[in-house]
Amino acid sequence: MRLRGKFRNITLISTYAPTKDSPDTIKDEFYDQLSQEYEKACKYDILILLGDFNAKIIRENFIATVAGKYTLHEVTSENGKRLGQVAARHNMIIKST
Repeated sequence: MRLRGKFRNITLISTYAPTKDSPDTIKDEFYDQLSQEYEKACKYDILILLGDFNAKIIRENFIATVAGKYTLHEVTSENGKRLGQVAARHNMIIKST
């Protein structure tokens, strides 16, 4: 969804990631498609990805630049690693509620 703003437009991408029990090929396809959708968005828009990524992320060096230093989990899940890679590739920040 693209919302027109006074100074900048906002693009929202709402998604639901495959669960941890899904095959790796399905997960790879999902994150490839997510990257493609990111690339389609106007580069001047504020882009917000929202939804359920079925990801657990902890503070690790490889993901600290996109996820920060605070976490609720003890182990980064496979989906967390994949989400961290996509966020790092596109210079995004991961936030959670």
